[in-house]
Amino acid sequence: MHMFLPLFSLFWSCTDATVIEVEKITGTDTATEEETSPEWTVSVSMEAQGTVGLDIPYTVELVEAQGDVAEDLEWTIQSDIEDLAYSAEYIVPSVAGDHILTFTVEFEGEVYAADVPLTLTASDLDLIDLVLSDHVLSAGDEITYEVFGYDSFGNSVDTTGLTVDLLGPDFADATIGSEKITGTTPGLYTVAASSGDLQDVELLQIEAGPTVSLTLDVPNSEIEFNETLACTVTTLDEFGNKTQDPWTISTTGGLTNIAYNNITFLEEDIYEIRAQLDSDPNIFDTYGPFMVDSTGPLLTIVSPERAEWNTTFSGVISGNVFDYPAGLDYLSVDGNILTPDSSGNFTLDKEYIYGTNLIESYAVDLDGNDSKDIRAVLSGEFHPKDTRFDDAIMIYLGDNSDGLGALEEYADGYIANMDIGSMLPSGNIVDESECIASLPSWLGGGCITRYTIRLRLDGASYGSTAIDISTNSDGTISANATINNISIGWVVSGTVDTSGTVTANNASVNMTLTPYVSNDQLYINLDSVSSSFSDLNFNVSGLLGTIINFFGLDSYIESEMESYAEDAIRDVVTDEIPPVLEEVLSDFSISEQFTVMDTTYELSSVPSDVYVDDNGLTLSMTSNLVGDSWIQPDDGLGSLMSNITPQSWSSSTGLGINLSLNVINQLLYQAWGGGILSTELDTSSLGIDSEDLAIVFPNATDLRVTVDALLPPVAVEDNTGALEIQAGDIYIAIHNGDLSAGDVRLELYTHLNAPLDIAVVNNTITPTIGTPSLKFNVVYPESGNASSTESLLAALIPYVIPSLEDAISGIELPQLGDFSFQNMTSNVSNNHLNASATLQAN
Repeated sequence: MHMFLPLFSLFWSCTDATVIEVEKITGTDTATEEETSPEWTVSVSMEAQGTVGLDIPYTVELVEAQGDVAEDLEWTIQSDIEDLAYSAEYIVPSVAGDHILTFTVEFEGEVYAADVPLTLTASDLDLIDLVLSDHVLSAGDEITYEVFGYDSFGNSVDTTGLTVDLLGPDFADATIGSEKITGTTPGLYTVAASSGDLQDVELLQIEAGPTVSLTLDVPNSEIEFNETLACTVTTLDEFGNKTQDPWTISTTGGLTNIAYNNITFLEEDIYEIRAQLDSDPNIFDTYGPFMVDSTGPLLTIVSPERAEWNTTFSGVISGNVFDYPAGLDYLSVDGNILTPDSSGNFTLDKEYIYGTNLIESYAVDLDGNDSKDIRAVLSGEFHPKDTRFDDAIMIYLGDNSDGLGALEEYADGYIANMDIGSMLPSGNIVDESECIASLPSWLGGGCITRYTIRLRLDGASYGSTAIDISTNSDGTISANATINNISIGWVVSGTVDTSGTVTANNASVNMTLTPYVSNDQLYINLDSVSSSFSDLNFNVSGLLGTIINFFGLDSYIESEMESYAEDAIRDVVTDEIPPVLEEVLSDFSISEQFTVMDTTYELSSVPSDVYVDDNGLTLSMTSNLVGDSWIQPDDGLGSLMSNITPQSWSSSTGLGINLSLNVINQLLYQAWGGGILSTELDTSSLGIDSEDLAIVFPNATDLRVTVDALLPPVAVEDNTGALEIQAGDIYIAIHNGDLSAGDVRLELYTHLNAPLDIAVVNNTITPTIGTPSLKFNVVYPESGNASSTESLLAALIPYVIPSLEDAISGIELPQLGDFSFQNMTSNVSNNHLNASATLQAN
């Protein structure tokens, strides 16, 4: 069967045609040498040499010995080195080399063959193949390369004359020879073999050689506790190239957390860092030794305890201080430089002052880190919870027109409206007659009188009144009432029926009174009373006058009338004046309720004693203030109190009120117990941006602030006499979620001192708390400080100050319902709020 090339096959000219004749092949395996004389022979005409890819023309004939040529032949052509493509006229070779072509013809059942040699050369260079012995080269080593060329049929082509180039990074140290490539500079290189437009490019990676040195670089010499340090480890080969050989960092000293080149120092200690090549422990570098000391000395105060109560005004400050690794530089306790013993223990005697004492201790190590402990001791006398105390309020009424003078005016109103007539006897005060003869019984008995006079008093009127109240050095009160222009009606029946009036210019009633207190009530005891009339005038005319004068009854009747009238006036005055004074003075008692932050407080002040001298009257009140809520775990020792005597009032003072600060401190104590300084707030209610807090407290979704004062706030005069409010050991915790969950971000104790101004405005106590001075003692985290949270802590103050002001303003000054206080002035001294005023009857 013929194999034919496509019509578009190329036809190349051939020369030196060769005619090959071969003998007949019988096509059987039993053919013998004797049958070598063929009848027919294969004749092939074809050039002996050619070029791959060019058509080689040929002819095939089967010729009989006598010259006959067979027609309609079919043949096959086979090459010993390739599957040959051919047509009836052309051979199209693709493999260069020396071919033996076998032409086989089958004719009339017989097979004839001929072997024809054909030498083919490759066509033009069509493909360059650059082959590297390795594509990765270690610095300092070498690789070899070869360049191969091929025509379009894949036949090898001579590459003599091709150029081979090596291209790499700038400043690369690499060279290429006729067969080898070497270099010491790592990088990615290209090796290119080219001829004309033909090129083959291979990539060559030169890597660093084996590590011969290691360097450890620590960027920060001031390494802090809990700080993560990023070290740099550099490994180099002999040519100075960085290598990638694995290494390990380790430390000696305290506890660390190492993640590759990052070291977190979890303890304060003396450290050394070592970086070592994993494959060769003799290649290493170290850094150190160095000290990690970020926190101050461990300062422990044993005594006093935090938020301690003290009644002796003295104590001992004791504790222990320790620092490693830097060592202690100095220790300051309460302003005194102390030297601890070899175990770090120290003591210091302390004298406390009245009020809240801050014990400030500072320790500094040799690395400049400091620690502090600030705690409060509340020192003084204390009054038990829910019990009253004497001399809480002192009321002074001066014996002058601005004091007792107002009581005189008030009492005079009662005298001016008194009903003297109601005190006059209803019957006859005179019933006189003279019998001149007795009638016999048969005439009915009886007596014949010369006269009969029956006289009764009938109503009274008077003009102006006045009362003078004064105090005496013997502790009594003199009250002298004067009633002017008295007129008392009389009626006479008997011998003469008539009526008239008896008059007097005035009557006076002089009382001596002693005030006293019993069972929380003020009483006025009437020690003595005297009375008199001035210019009593009983003039009677007509028959009655004749009878009275004739029988000498005028003095008797006048005496009786004066006696009964005097008794009536005395009785009505003594019935009015002592109760009026009792009522007025008892009105100074206080019973009030007020509410602050959902807690209701009740203040009661009642008389406990009364003192009188020639300058005036002083009423002492006992007081108690209680709240309806108590949340503190215990009562402490009670409210802070002082027994300082209040200031004395001058004789010109009308009304003087001394309100002991014990009352205010009892209120602050009750408010503390009721939770006025114990609260939980979220940051939104404080008006703080949560994004700002996220910087300080990352990963917090529900930041809250818990405030809990461990001691009650107190109002105390400082050493200059100025009043201030003190609150020590206010615990503050900033936490994420509920405090009980334990996600606490910051814990500290705050100590507050603020100027306190207490004035009386419109008879009402008005406190004003000034800008506070705050001291913070951060206890968690150990290395924390308050600077990053100052804005948060400052935001708490508006919640603390107004609540304290509201509480204090709930205390009322004593009031008198029928009196007003004019020209009120006030000051604070001797542990008292002192208010003076002019007392005026309404």
